[in-house]
Amino acid sequence: VYSAHQPDLEAARYLKENTNNSRICFYVPDLPQYMNLFKHSIIYDLTKKIDIRRINNLIKNVDSFVILTEYMKEALEIAERPYFVAEGIVESVPEIECINEINKKKNINIVYAGGLQTAFGIGNFIDSFVKNKDARLRLTVCGAGDEEEHIRKMTEIDGRIKYLGQLLPSEVSLILAEADILINTRTNDSEYTKYSFPSKNIEYLLTGKRVVACMLDGMPNCYRDYIYEIVNGDYMSAIYNAINFTEHDKKVKLFQEYAKKNLCAEQIIRKIVKLCEDKE
Repeated sequence: VYSAHQPDLEAARYLKENTNNSRICFYVPDLPQYMNLFKHSIIYDLTKKIDIRRINNLIKNVDSFVILTEYMKEALEIAERPYFVAEGIVESVPEIECINEINKKKNINIVYAGGLQTAFGIGNFIDSFVKNKDARLRLTVCGAGDEEEHIRKMTEIDGRIKYLGQLLPSEVSLILAEADILINTRTNDSEYTKYSFPSKNIEYLLTGKRVVACMLDGMPNCYRDYIYEIVNGDYMSAIYNAINFTEHDKKVKLFQEYAKKNLCAEQIIRKIVKLCEDKE
């Protein structure tokens, strides 16, 4: 069962009870209480609580788990049941030729593509960028959210910023390909970061570009070797660390090796099968 969806778990429970030797492996990319973090009506919140209660009851029938972060083990009350952590899935890992030196370029292109919600830190990053007057830097922003109006105003103030709105995935891919630096502004100041992994980071890292991001609680510590870390909300220092680092190819190779071993769909399927076999 992929995702915490009550009807699917109900169907799996029914099959387990009515067939011989059936087992349920539950792949949990998000905890249900953190699947939609924005404000809702009282009726939505009430029905969501009922849904979560039903899901938690159905989880008692699960035999094994694939979870996004280690913190999920406690939240799901996995206890002694078998599980493994997979923070993402990729079909394959492309071979990438990366540029080691971008500090000599006339223009350095930074791209943010994703939700423009205040909670994701995008507004604070835009403000930091505008305060920095480095004429080499260019910023392209794609996406939608409650910071749109603020970003539009900043494009009028600072000609280095370009806002393209919400685009098709194919259009975003072309923009990522032209970037020098990809930034994820999501910060580590919310409880849900223990139970989530930003899939954007994997998408970014697979391009071979320099990825500037915060280390969130749910991210394996090895990601410090792959990204250029935002520390204490200092976006621009992390960007300059990325610009001035001249052995970027080593970071790319490290992540490719990690992804081939831990994130490829074929490897994850093998681990799921092993979970079931070990149960026999």
